[in-house]
Amino acid sequence: MCTPELLAGRYLEVLTNRLGFPAQIDHDHTVTFQTAGATWLLQNHAPTDPEYLHLQLFCGIPENTPNDLVDQLALKTTTDTKVVKAYRRDQTLVLSAEMLVAAPDQLPQPDHLAAILPRTIHLILAGVEKILDGIALHEILNTPTTSDETSN
Repeated sequence: MCTPELLAGRYLEVLTNRLGFPAQIDHDHTVTFQTAGATWLLQNHAPTDPEYLHLQLFCGIPENTPNDLVDQLALKTTTDTKVVKAYRRDQTLVLSAEMLVAAPDQLPQPDHLAAILPRTIHLILAGVEKILDGIALHEILNTPTTSDETSN
């Protein structure tokens, strides 16, 4: 049986020793780590689902961005990208990837985690970029322009 402590230890070992990301385990065995200028969360689903990997990233939403725009961009990102789920929670953008990384009730293997985590991080970052690009484009298209004054 895989315990929360064992799964958190496996994540910590892969993140710090194999991938070089500063990581820590919190009180409920969620693993947080730093990379790409952000703090990431690896939820711990042991002992019931140790094979289930759930990686999350929380991002602030630019001020004055319409909620419906963020919701539309998040839905489009979820629909158009592999693995990534995106949604708005109040003024926070949440992106996650969820996948099975081992056989039922088994601890994920370090080599497998070390191989998939960097790609999963890049997929989530691509989702962030897609949403932020959509917000920037919306701002550009909805910014009033000033007309040049004609000289006499």
